[in-house]
Amino acid sequence: MDGRNIRRPALPWAFRRLAFRRLAIRSVLHFALPALAAIAGLAECVVAACFCAAACWSALEAAILFRAGSFAAFCRPWPFPLRLLGAVLLDTSVWLLLLMLSGNWREVGAQDHELIVVALTPATNLRRGRTSLGSAPALSTAQGGRRHAPALGASEALWDKLNTLSVVLPCANEGDFVWRTVESVFNATPSEHLAEIIVVDDGSKPPIALSPKFLSHNRARILRHEKVQGLIRSKKDGGDAAVGDAVVFLDCHVRPMQNWYGPIISNLRQNPKRIVVPSITALDPDTWKEISPYGGGSKMWMTWNADFEWCMWYAGPYVPIMSGGLLALTRYWWEASGGYDEQMFSWGGENLDQSLRTWLCGGEIMVAEGSRVAHMWRDPSKPKTVLHYAIPTDNVRRNRLRAVEAWLGPWAEKVRTFPEFDDFRPGGRLQVGSLTSMERVKETLECKPFDHFLERFKDLYISTGRLPESTFLLRERTTGLCLQLDTQINGRSSKGHFVLAPCNAREEMQRMHAANRLPSGGCCSGLQVWNWELCMAVYKSGGPVNADTCEIGGDVPAQQFAFREAQLIWQDDESACIAPENLFSLGGLGESDEEVSHMADRMKAVLVLGAGCAAHIEDDASSGGFRVLAAILTDDAGSGSGRKLCLAVPAGQAAEDLLGGELRFEPCEDVSRDRTVFQRRTRLGKSQQIRALHDMCLDAASGSGPIVYWCHSAKELSTNQLFMAPVGGALEWNGSGLGFQGSLCVDQKGADEEAVSFAPCQTASESLSASPSAEAVRVERDAALAEVPKDGQGFERRPIDDGNGDFELRELRPDGAGVARCVSLGIRGRASTLTVAPCDKSKRQRWRLKAAPAGYSSLGAVAMELCVDAASESPSLIQCIPEEGFLSQRFTFHRNGWVEAPRYWADNGRRKLPARCLDSRAPKSKIAVSASCSAIREAHVEWKRLWAEEPLETRLFREVRASRESPAP
Repeated sequence: MDGRNIRRPALPWAFRRLAFRRLAIRSVLHFALPALAAIAGLAECVVAACFCAAACWSALEAAILFRAGSFAAFCRPWPFPLRLLGAVLLDTSVWLLLLMLSGNWREVGAQDHELIVVALTPATNLRRGRTSLGSAPALSTAQGGRRHAPALGASEALWDKLNTLSVVLPCANEGDFVWRTVESVFNATPSEHLAEIIVVDDGSKPPIALSPKFLSHNRARILRHEKVQGLIRSKKDGGDAAVGDAVVFLDCHVRPMQNWYGPIISNLRQNPKRIVVPSITALDPDTWKEISPYGGGSKMWMTWNADFEWCMWYAGPYVPIMSGGLLALTRYWWEASGGYDEQMFSWGGENLDQSLRTWLCGGEIMVAEGSRVAHMWRDPSKPKTVLHYAIPTDNVRRNRLRAVEAWLGPWAEKVRTFPEFDDFRPGGRLQVGSLTSMERVKETLECKPFDHFLERFKDLYISTGRLPESTFLLRERTTGLCLQLDTQINGRSSKGHFVLAPCNAREEMQRMHAANRLPSGGCCSGLQVWNWELCMAVYKSGGPVNADTCEIGGDVPAQQFAFREAQLIWQDDESACIAPENLFSLGGLGESDEEVSHMADRMKAVLVLGAGCAAHIEDDASSGGFRVLAAILTDDAGSGSGRKLCLAVPAGQAAEDLLGGELRFEPCEDVSRDRTVFQRRTRLGKSQQIRALHDMCLDAASGSGPIVYWCHSAKELSTNQLFMAPVGGALEWNGSGLGFQGSLCVDQKGADEEAVSFAPCQTASESLSASPSAEAVRVERDAALAEVPKDGQGFERRPIDDGNGDFELRELRPDGAGVARCVSLGIRGRASTLTVAPCDKSKRQRWRLKAAPAGYSSLGAVAMELCVDAASESPSLIQCIPEEGFLSQRFTFHRNGWVEAPRYWADNGRRKLPARCLDSRAPKSKIAVSASCSAIREAHVEWKRLWAEEPLETRLFREVRASRESPAP
């Protein structure tokens, strides 16, 4: 029989049903991997190819099962799990083969002998946006999610394809700024470069609420901290969650400008270990437009107290220290360098850490030339820009010190000498914590020590005098006094000037060094107060010597001085040199001769404790208001000049000119009427709000006034703006709510008051050496505590036997008439300041110690529930603050009689005052002025450097350099 004519038997129906079920299972497996590829956001061409492969493979299996009976019979004896595994392996092999042929995946890291696969195709597209973008669940602070970063090595070309950006926006109570920033980023970034926008909501109240439609349209998602974690943790969690090729950190109140992304991407493609920063310009929060494309900031440098300042003069593309808010880096470098320190909290210091670890561990930081991001700066005068979250100062200082301890090596000792880090001393109330994670990064990346950073940026540290050869005092021969920074300085502000005071080796305000870069390069063009970012400055010949923030680039002529032939020469020519004011005119103070002659007539208005104010109220019928008149002005001989004094507000064309201004009693005929007439307005009981010129109001300023201030609304009216103004009586303020016992009245300051002030702590021997014929005496700290204090600085606590521990604070030496004097509350003059008066055992001379942290004591006034405060140039009385860490009410009572206020700092160290002692006989300082150099030489003015020393930071640098240059044994 011819076999060709025999029909092959049909497959049994049971077999066909079983084959169909198995084909369905295998088809699901075929299409599962392409589906996962689509969800993962791979290129659409790759996904399509995978789907085609799955369809073809399923069709092939169907053909085999239903037509190739012999093959089916061959496979039938195999166990089903084995057949299923074979199908999966075949599917995976085909899928991987297609991906490799498409060129979208690469092998890297051959040197590590492992296969690391990294997708460099756009990581986000519209298909992915529908599946993974939008609102996300609450983010745990212990969230993992770190991706294995590619190791650098065989395939450097990998980074040429870096293409997508994940933009991280840490937001805390930013209101409408959030959606405006998200929209601005999306609109300014092309679709092919924007992987995602990650909004990290750091416990905002109410939570950030952006609609799913808005999030999807702008490729944004929200990660939320249910509890406030702070800026650093928010940035860290956002960076860890990013999927783009690069991570960009922006503040939540910015607007990127056109093509902001281009220079960032091109820079990162050149070096995966690079961080880039855009130029940061100013953003108008009302119009949401860039104010100006010019003058943007990008470069900063680190000061020795671990703070940072702008240095836009620094040439070249490299950035020593980032500001920290706006930056971009590859996801590789984010992972490899460790991201942000997990032990830093809240705000501040992360920019120092990230900058130093980049420079010392093989990376670099550059400006992305041409990239601009407009940033809304905080402005106290604009409520819309005010910060709406707390920045705990303990965390800020701790973060900064963690960065210092991790990266500065022996220079950490220098940083710890600044007062803001006193709490971190051994046994102090604050600790830096473990640095294990940072040490692990240093070991893994083989990081270099800090002196390499100093060498790399020697133009910032050596050429600007930040590693000075020596520090010294400058003593003037004709007076025997030394140049000193006036303590009326508000941190880094431009207020203040230089004076001449008795030389004191312990006084940090007298120790100077050469500083600031020469215009031609190298050091130095000016003079700086050591450890203070304040330099000498003269703004016109013949003017006073001011203190201003050091311009370390040396391009400000006002700060250019030369020390030559025993003269301090301004701008290195003979037009002006520095001399004491008693030898030359003070024409630079800006007051005409007429103004100076009337200065004695102007009497400061103060709040006087108790009754007896001579100033009284007189109605002004023409205006319906009133004036406050003081006694007839008399001269030193006691004869009347016939000129009445009127209470007057400061002169000014607008309300802003008056804000915070002090009132004075001035001759009525010398001032305009509108400055002396006041109106009674909002009434609360017997008290009234008193309105003045430009609709401003009188304000008691918690007892240190009166001053002019914005008028409070009726709902917000406070005690400080409630006065009683009876006709014929005194203008009174009830300060009982702020610790004063009874009312205080507005009166002129008494000429016979002798105020207690602050002055550098000084011994009697140092005081006697302040003369032209005497040699300057150097007394170290320990020896000074065993010596007799100068006149006016020695006080004795004499107990008052009342069972309450009260005491009087009596001068160790009586006055010239042999009368014992005690520290007293001011009676004529400010009620909230201190004076000395004959001891009379009255309540106003009673004091009581209150406990303060770290072994200090607070000095409380028994007559009021107030404490002596040292936050300004003169002691004042304000509400007692028992909080831990409140520095300005701490005092030390030394065995030699000094009552010392220790070094004071505020605003995280940006505002500070040196250690000072109470002084009832502080000598009036002589102001340093500029004058003709030839005239100064004729007056025999000469300057001499005194007690020169090599500072700690320079000694460390010299020793490290020497150890590197010395041959190994």
